[in-house]
Amino acid sequence: VYVCVCENKLPFPNKSIVPDIKIALIPFILCYHNTMLMIESVDERFNKEKKKLLDAIERDRKEKDNSKKGTIDRPIIGLIGLINAQQNYVTTSSCSGRCAVFCETNSKQKKKTGVWLLASHQPTTFEDVWSSLQTDALAQSVGPVMFKFEPVILHIQCRSLFSARDLLKTALDAGMRNSGIVLGKKFMVAIRTTLRLEVPLAYDGQVVVTEEYVHKLVEQANEMFEMNFARIDKLTNALQVFFKQVDDRIRMKKEKEEDKRRKKEQGLKRQKQLQEQRRIAQEEKEQRQQQEYEEEEELSTPATDNATAT
Repeated sequence: VYVCVCENKLPFPNKSIVPDIKIALIPFILCYHNTMLMIESVDERFNKEKKKLLDAIERDRKEKDNSKKGTIDRPIIGLIGLINAQQNYVTTSSCSGRCAVFCETNSKQKKKTGVWLLASHQPTTFEDVWSSLQTDALAQSVGPVMFKFEPVILHIQCRSLFSARDLLKTALDAGMRNSGIVLGKKFMVAIRTTLRLEVPLAYDGQVVVTEEYVHKLVEQANEMFEMNFARIDKLTNALQVFFKQVDDRIRMKKEKEEDKRRKKEQGLKRQKQLQEQRRIAQEEKEQRQQQEYEEEEELSTPATDNATAT
C-alpha cells in the first residue's frame, strides 16, 4: 500500500492527504520489518540450539550424559529419534518412566539433600524395593522416604508457537493429558501423562509399612509400567501420523512452488518466443517495405532519364 501511495497508483480525490497517509503507514511498515527480523532470528537460534543438542546426544552415546542413568532410556530411543528427525522439533530431556525410592538426608553443611535408594526404568520386584529400605542411607534419612512411580516425560523445543501448538494437540489426542506449552525465550512442549504413584514407606529412618503393603505397591507400579509403555506406543504412532501429514504439507507446498516456478519459466520462455516472432515479423515487414521501395525507385528511374533526354 505504501509503495502504491508513493507511486500515485491509488486514486485519492484530495491529493493533499497523500503525505499524511505515507506518515501513517510508516509504523505498520516498521512493525512488519521488525517481525520479519524476529522470525529470522528465532529460526537461526533454533537451528543452532538443535545442532548443539543433537551433537550432545551423539556424544552421549559414547559418554554418559547429565542424567542419573547417563543415557537415553531404551524404551524411548525410537521415539526420540523420530522427533529429532523433524526440522521443527528437538528433544531437550526425556525419561521413559521409572519406579524409585527416594529419601532426604542431612549433609555436612546441614542442608537437606536427596538420595535415590532405588531407580528402575523397568518393572521392578518386591525384593529390590524391600532391600533398598535396609541400607545405611535410610538410617540417616530425614522426613518421609517415598516410593514413586513416575510416567514418561518429554521436553521438546519447537521452532515456532504454531509448531508447538500442533505438537501439543497431537500429544493430547494420544492420551497425554498432562501435557502443556511453556512460553518464554523458547517454545517448549512438555509431554506427560497422568499416571503417577507416590506414597511414604518410611519416616525419619524407620520403616512404617508392612511387607504385604510393599508387595501391593510393586504390583500396582508394574501395572502402571505396562500402561505407560502402551501410551508410549500410542504416542509414537500418533506422532508418526502427524509428522507424515506435516511432510505431506511441506511436499505439496514445494510442489506448488515448483509448479509456479515452472509455469513462470514457461511463461517467460513463451514471452521471449513471441517477442522473437514479433521481431522477425517486423524485420520481414521492413525488408518487404524496403524491397517495394527499391522496386518503385527502379520503375521511376527510366521515366526520369527519358524526360531528361527529351
